[in-house]
Amino acid sequence: MKGKVVKIMHDCRRRITEALRDVADAEETRDKAMDKLAAVHAEQTRLLADIQQEVSADAGAMAKLAVNRMRRAMAKRSVHPSSTPYGFRAEAGKVSDHPKEIPVLHTILRMRIEGKSLAHIADELSKSNAPTRKGNSRWFRQIVKDICDRAGVRKGN
Repeated sequence: MKGKVVKIMHDCRRRITEALRDVADAEETRDKAMDKLAAVHAEQTRLLADIQQEVSADAGAMAKLAVNRMRRAMAKRSVHPSSTPYGFRAEAGKVSDHPKEIPVLHTILRMRIEGKSLAHIADELSKSNAPTRKGNSRWFRQIVKDICDRAGVRKGN
């Protein structure tokens, strides 16, 4: 009987040792998998940042094209000061860039081309105290929509 108990204890000890080795192997495998996952995540984050930078650069260029298109359209017709689009001013029958509004116009069009919502753009402009046509700094999505529509720019355009 004593020999049988010793044999069972040795067998249990062997099984426990094997189980501990399996756990250690599983932990090592898990750690390796976590390291690979972290490396993949870092690579995806870097690639996403690169893509966002390219999209932003493209959106900036497209916004400039839209502004230039607006300039050409206004040059073809006479523009009354009260009907001058945001970002421009009319003086003595000539249209020119409004120094405080034109950078905001570029920002609005760039953000819209990047796919930002009208409400998000209005909130960002309000937070940054960007001047509206009326001189205050409270922006509404409808104002942003009207500016984008006049420029022919739509979300993700």
